[in-house]
Amino acid sequence: MVSQITVKLPQLGSAPDPDSPETFDDLADDLVRKLPPLQESIDLFGEQANALAADVNDKALAAANSASAAEQAALTAGAVTWTAGTYALNTARVSPSNQLTYRKRTATSATTIDPANDPTNWKNISNVGPVAATLADNATAIQWDAGAVQIATIILGGNRTLAAPTNMQAGVYVLHVKQNATGNFNLTFNAAFVFIEDVPPEIAKAANRRTVFSFICDGTNLYGSYLPGFTK
Repeated sequence: MVSQITVKLPQLGSAPDPDSPETFDDLADDLVRKLPPLQESIDLFGEQANALAADVNDKALAAANSASAAEQAALTAGAVTWTAGTYALNTARVSPSNQLTYRKRTATSATTIDPANDPTNWKNISNVGPVAATLADNATAIQWDAGAVQIATIILGGNRTLAAPTNMQAGVYVLHVKQNATGNFNLTFNAAFVFIEDVPPEIAKAANRRTVFSFICDGTNLYGSYLPGFTK
């Protein structure tokens, strides 16, 4: 850890003056002798400067992490177990079913559903990462509750349509579309899914092949890109 730069760069002294030939040679020799130690000092100065910058970055990152932890603690401070009742926006409560903390995301209203099962009104603020799940293969239209599942998988059992996700929030979503052991099925996307130049995606068709989609959501539409052809 470097708390400050300790290297002091040596002074070179007076520069040789062509108009003073009686001192020019001596001053020039003195200058040349001082150049190697000056270079060493500059190199050491650079090393300490880099180390100091890295130390500052580490401390800045630690401060950011501490601020994030403090924010999380502030959100959950005083949270008690949820029971059916009326809650205001941003109220924090602990789900009795999974012991995770949720924050009321809608205006004051009565809620009778456990926050763990009510993504419309409650947002999970526990540091558990995104939720992944396989969506039910519905022959009519595959449903995706985006408020509960951020990383979704579909295993196609036939030609299918993916409905507009419910409970979308601004953020990032991932979708895995996999052919079953038969393969050669199509997936049609609802208009809520937007692709480059409005060209529908061509998913991998071979048996058991996977196409991976990533989406940026603005709360209304999901803007996607994809990579086809994964074998696992």
